[in-house]
Amino acid sequence: MNLPSQAPATSANPEQARVQLVETSIVFVANQLNLSIFNPLWFVKQGILREDEFTAETVITPAFVQIPTSGFNLLIIPDRLQMQLLPRTFPIAANEFHRVLGGIIKSLPHTPLKGVGLNFSFMSVPPKGTAFEHWNPLLYAAPCIPSSADIAVPTARFGGYFSLDIFDMRLKVTMMPVKIAALHPLVADPFPDEPEKQHLSLNYQKEFSQQPTIEDVIAIIEKWKVAHIYANNVVSSISNYRAKSC
Repeated sequence: MNLPSQAPATSANPEQARVQLVETSIVFVANQLNLSIFNPLWFVKQGILREDEFTAETVITPAFVQIPTSGFNLLIIPDRLQMQLLPRTFPIAANEFHRVLGGIIKSLPHTPLKGVGLNFSFMSVPPKGTAFEHWNPLLYAAPCIPSSADIAVPTARFGGYFSLDIFDMRLKVTMMPVKIAALHPLVADPFPDEPEKQHLSLNYQKEFSQQPTIEDVIAIIEKWKVAHIYANNVVSSISNYRAKSC
């Protein structure tokens, strides 16, 4: 299976699988963040968050800081700085990651960072009129399984995993059939008419051998754009792959 350099994540072509990005996040792994710094006044004073982004659901404690907004959820614990976007913010994702995570890193240049992850979650379903049990096996090597094998039955479902180096990070791709409606309570099911879906999780990971500079961190945050494009390409390629009979 060749991964194309450019391809749309969704397609109006009725013969192609339907694919939708449902979650994306950037996670920095840290070493003992000082949570006492992160309060609403500090965020507003630094120009990172607006006053109207703090609601009754904002939680500030000595153990963790959680700031859910209409567009994202910011979570800070001693060993992690995580920003997860909701679908309504996807069109401006790069700007939001730069505004919030970039703003935190610029304001705290000596934040002890150990690594970073750029994460994408997709759901895909077969072309309209194609049953999931017929489509799912063709995404993998299932046609090569002898018909006499015990798993060669209509209820069998298949998944996969692979990893590769790209953008100076390690990309790990996991594919699994699921029956859940959505991964997050605030994320609507993109395909409510399909009881079964293929969940594709793409995680770009990088460990820091030494403390990165602010410029290094901002450059990684800005890689979200190309990482997103490539993730779309991978998911589109996998979801429309058809394994040949052996």
